[in-house]
Amino acid sequence: MTSPRRKEDAALSAMVALHSFIHALHYYETLDSTNAMALSHCASGDMPGATLVISDFQSEGKGRMNKTWESSPAEDILMSLVLKPNCAPDRWAQLSFPLGIAIRDALKRTLNHHVPIELKWPNDILVGGKKCVGMLHAGDVSTGRVILGIGINVNQDSQATDRTSLKVVSGKAFNRWAVLNEVLTGIGAQLTPILSAVIDSDAWNSHAAYVGKQVQVLDRAVITGEFKGIDSHGAALIQTRTGIKRTVLGSNFRLV
Repeated sequence: MTSPRRKEDAALSAMVALHSFIHALHYYETLDSTNAMALSHCASGDMPGATLVISDFQSEGKGRMNKTWESSPAEDILMSLVLKPNCAPDRWAQLSFPLGIAIRDALKRTLNHHVPIELKWPNDILVGGKKCVGMLHAGDVSTGRVILGIGINVNQDSQATDRTSLKVVSGKAFNRWAVLNEVLTGIGAQLTPILSAVIDSDAWNSHAAYVGKQVQVLDRAVITGEFKGIDSHGAALIQTRTGIKRTVLGSNFRLV
């Protein structure tokens, strides 16, 4: 098996250098997974500080529940951000909530027109009602670092019924690095709550998808009821016939 080919891109490097919280950039032509490569860098000790791993293509990109993340080469943003949080590992999953707010704000600035951009519990972003962003965290407890995998559909011409891209909703192509610049700006603005896993539930709920609608989520059992948003720990609050159910382990969160 050949080693992944590192790439150089002056425009990308210059843009990333503007964001002082990032200490290193690793840019590849193709990878199995940016999260897997980021974990490899952690294991080797090659992490001087906050590190950004980017690839033009992932052959084995994953979302939650081992779902495949599909993308054609050089169309989208496929990245992993390695950070050292100020909180215990059992709270690392909560980093995705302030991260989601940061990315949502970045997409709002990028699109600059009236299309709904919503946060879908626990770690997706919908644009125009369809998935456009996915986030997936992994951790390296031995080094105290968390890897935040982020996939943003930028220029793919998706015809799928359940996903979209910035190009599809706007009718125009985007410079990936200009979009990434907005994303890093948003993350920088939210860096303190991200590193501390502090969840502003009011801010998150104000942009949440499906609030007030009937949803179904698989926790230890199937829970069906009205989605009331999240609490300060990121748990989904579902109003059922027998009262509010609070779920932190849910999967397959969907409308019914």
